[in-house]
Amino acid sequence: MSDVLEIIGGLTVAAIGIGVSILALTIAGNIYGGIKGAYRIRAISARAGKPRMPHTKTIMLGLKAWLGQRYRNGTGTYWEVGLMRVPIDGRDKIERG
Repeated sequence: MSDVLEIIGGLTVAAIGIGVSILALTIAGNIYGGIKGAYRIRAISARAGKPRMPHTKTIMLGLKAWLGQRYRNGTGTYWEVGLMRVPIDGRDKIERG
């Protein structure tokens, strides 16, 4: 009987561990996408002749994207830079106009 309980306990711990790992991977991907997008906007804006954003402002912009600013209107949040629509999330593609 105790062998069965050990197996059930082991499977439960494994399932919880996998769930936590998936959650952590999702959060890390969202943070990465937000900060990557912010640095992409920073670089494209500098190429367009605008002054560069400081690193702290860039990282804060990326974290705001991660905290729910990305889909506040049902679609991704974009910045217009010249003829390009640059998404705030680095995992989305740049649209050229």
